[in-house]
Amino acid sequence: MNPGRLASRGTAFVDAAGREARGGPLPDDELGLSSTQWNYTASNRNDLRIGDGWNQEDLSIFSRDQQVAGSDGGRAERGFSRPYVRAAQGRLTAQRFDWSQVLFTAEVEVDPTVTEPTELFVPSAWYGAGAEVVCDDPTVETSREGDLIRVRSRRPGRLRLAQR
Repeated sequence: MNPGRLASRGTAFVDAAGREARGGPLPDDELGLSSTQWNYTASNRNDLRIGDGWNQEDLSIFSRDQQVAGSDGGRAERGFSRPYVRAAQGRLTAQRFDWSQVLFTAEVEVDPTVTEPTELFVPSAWYGAGAEVVCDDPTVETSREGDLIRVRSRRPGRLRLAQR
């Protein structure tokens, strides 16, 4: 990672730095893990002389300077927000998010005795309000509420989901 080169990109620094450091799909996907790393500094400013108020770094996911025109001050949300399976109607066997194609895929071994649906977190930073779930079971029921999509299957077996 070259912070000097990335810093010139302004507020996209956190997003770009994170992706360059990762170099592709998160290893968390392969291992079935979840993680979050972030820095929040309420007093953060875009001014390089101030930064996060500690050592002049500017890596906070928030900046007062960006609380304009309806923005809540959030920065580089794509660097730390991603889709994932929040709950599975059975056993989650795989999930993967391809940043470059904005494609999330997941597989669930469905247990129809589980009454709660599979829940997919679909961050608006990546999908806006237009996330679409495609699956290999035509009998599933889907519903959406904000950044959450629920998928319920009545049949046992593998359910493959893709989100574009």
